[in-house]
Amino acid sequence: MDKQQILLCNVHKEGNNQIQFLCLNEETPNNMQRRLLCNYCLEDLNETNLIIVSLDRIQMNNRTVKSWPPLNQNYAQSLFNLSDINASYIEEFYENLKISVCELIEKQKKQDLLKLNSCNNESVLNNYNQISGFKEIQQIINENCNSVNDLNLKLNEYIQSMYNQKEQNQKIFDEKFQNLTVTKPEKLNQIKDNILEQFQSIEILQKQQNLIIQMVQSTYEKSSKFIITNSNKSILINPNKHTGQVYSQEPIFNDKIYQFILKFNKKPQNYICVGFEEEQHKNRYLGQQGRNSFIFGQINGLFCNQLVKGSTNLQNIVNDQFIEQLIIEVQLSENKFYISDLPKKSAVNCMDQGQYKFDIQKKYYFTIQISNQDTQIEIISSKIIPNFTLV
Repeated sequence: MDKQQILLCNVHKEGNNQIQFLCLNEETPNNMQRRLLCNYCLEDLNETNLIIVSLDRIQMNNRTVKSWPPLNQNYAQSLFNLSDINASYIEEFYENLKISVCELIEKQKKQDLLKLNSCNNESVLNNYNQISGFKEIQQIINENCNSVNDLNLKLNEYIQSMYNQKEQNQKIFDEKFQNLTVTKPEKLNQIKDNILEQFQSIEILQKQQNLIIQMVQSTYEKSSKFIITNSNKSILINPNKHTGQVYSQEPIFNDKIYQFILKFNKKPQNYICVGFEEEQHKNRYLGQQGRNSFIFGQINGLFCNQLVKGSTNLQNIVNDQFIEQLIIEVQLSENKFYISDLPKKSAVNCMDQGQYKFDIQKKYYFTIQISNQDTQIEIISSKIIPNFTLV
């Protein structure tokens, strides 16, 4: 390795102070005369939020530097944690997880087996026979077998008495069977699938997914009243019972396939439009044209109403029931815009290509228009994918 040339500070000349640092900020503080700094320069600055790198670091390339290089998204910060991760850490995490999960499974299995042993088939039948009343019914039949009319009358009286003591029957039943019921296989499979889905979401080393890091308020209606909370993981949009519109701070690329996942805190009480608006119209009502957006809260053939998969149109589904999550996939250059419910993906709607065509010469922004309600929308994922997954 070449020896670092010694550079002397010409601000603090006493004692031949060696320049050791370089300031990487886009705009340097007013009292900073130059980017090359010695120790005394740093003391004089007494500034925070400086991006400082040592000249030794530049020569040796042995560590990362916070907030460098300049990026649209701050990926560099997460690199600092990578140095603390090794194979042993990952092995230990998953081994402990496996032990904990297996212990819980064994514990639950033992509990179910104990319950089963307490109510085996013979005991179930014995307990049931004690409360079914069949013994009394058989006795009535034996005592009145010579007269069908008398028998019918007696049986009717007894059966009615059983219905009249329904609460007492329920109490005895609960005592005998300890309120035990058998979970349906479909429910058990659903529980298993949910658990497996949670396991599949575990990632110690995660790729930064969200491409849209900020949504901004438009000038439409009361957009300025919207509360937007941006974080590294998601973007939460709270309309605060107002009507307005927000859009992505940056336009999306025309030739890329984008995937967005939205989460709603409750069923929309009024209509909401989600789509992609060209730059010159991003401050007007997104639903004005309709054809480049999907609408909640009403059935309208102009708003991505073309069903391409499933038996029921997605507009009908979101209008009739609360759908917590939706997935959107779009590629402007191919004029393709798909939307579906999550996690079932029971219906996939698309934009009618005969009604609208994205102009690849223009810039388009991911846009959400919300009308007069407090339904909150969270953008929990925004990323570029290699291929469409909805069709």
